[in-house]
Amino acid sequence: MKKLYKYRRLAGIFLLAGAVAIGTHTQAKDINNQANETVYIVQPGDTLWSIASQHCTDEENILEFIHSIKTKNNIISANLNVGQKIKIGSRPHESQFPKNEN
Repeated sequence: MKKLYKYRRLAGIFLLAGAVAIGTHTQAKDINNQANETVYIVQPGDTLWSIASQHCTDEENILEFIHSIKTKNNIISANLNVGQKIKIGSRPHESQFPKNEN
């Protein structure tokens, strides 16, 4: 019976150590993603489309990029305020839009 208790305890320690290691790795990944983000300050006349077209590459879908900007900044409507700071990543993150294979 003591052996069973000992093995359970060891298994619990290994599970806890694994969970801590995974959590640490996830935090480091989030910090790296934040370091690559550009912050854009909204100017008079700016729209999500105009901001995205300045930062989107030719290989990226501009609608996906706009969706990414809206998601990262919790923007619900297309209305922007002058002076508003918007986080723009180097690439849009995974989107719910299907890939267009033309």
